[in-house]
Amino acid sequence: MTQFIPLLELPDIPQHWFRFVDFDRLHMRENNDTVLTDLIGRLKLVYQLEEAFIDGRRALKRLLYIQDARRQDLKLSLWGTLAFEFDVDMIKTSPPLVVMAFTSTKVRRFDNTIVNSGMSTCMFINPAIPKIEEYRANFNMLYHAPKFITTSSARHELAPDYRRQDIINVSTLNLQAGNKDKSLTFICKAKITKFMVQRGWYYLACPTCCKTLRYKIELLLEDEDDSTTATIIGKAADTLLGIACDELVNAKGEDDKYNVPPAIEKAKNQYHVWRIGYDMISW
Repeated sequence: MTQFIPLLELPDIPQHWFRFVDFDRLHMRENNDTVLTDLIGRLKLVYQLEEAFIDGRRALKRLLYIQDARRQDLKLSLWGTLAFEFDVDMIKTSPPLVVMAFTSTKVRRFDNTIVNSGMSTCMFINPAIPKIEEYRANFNMLYHAPKFITTSSARHELAPDYRRQDIINVSTLNLQAGNKDKSLTFICKAKITKFMVQRGWYYLACPTCCKTLRYKIELLLEDEDDSTTATIIGKAADTLLGIACDELVNAKGEDDKYNVPPAIEKAKNQYHVWRIGYDMISW
């Protein structure tokens, strides 16, 4: 016989429940949709709605950049109805810090890791969960408000003439993410605050001889206002670190590509002037 027992006090029932995956671990889920992925991050860049093709079909798409509490960036593409219903006007009138949670996303890799929304994806703006307090502690300035990117603003509306190679800050550099002129390079003063080596920090440049090793290191660059990611490869890294990759791995015995050795770690937290482009970085 069913019995009903009245509760004298109601327990706190959470409005939301997520199983967030760290950005550092997303590579383990690339092209594997057995378990879909929940993500949380500060909304950093919002691109305009555009038409694109997916599986041979035309669809609406909106690209976002989100950033985790450790200031690592991630590209996230919203597709179809989710892209169309993304409320830009509400985001623009929200307080500067906008934290978004996304459920049931799919992790892919093209030139870099990118996450796509799927049929089951839901998005939440500033959800009432404890995790959001970490973001409030780390991103509490007006310049942490999302930036809104259009093709025209990325190409024309920024004041400096970059072909004269003015030094720009990281926040301005991030606005150039939507610039389709891949021949441009930019000069930026920033420091390395993290080496992201989940895919390693060197690679075999000559599979035939199996001897030539080159650096390929993903960096987190920061200045006083913002952060961005970049990848330094080959001779530019040799110059920065003061030791060739072959020597560090073979002569010094630092062959664990997933562990940052002291010779690389010492380059952190020192400001350099970087030349950054679509397919190059130097300092």
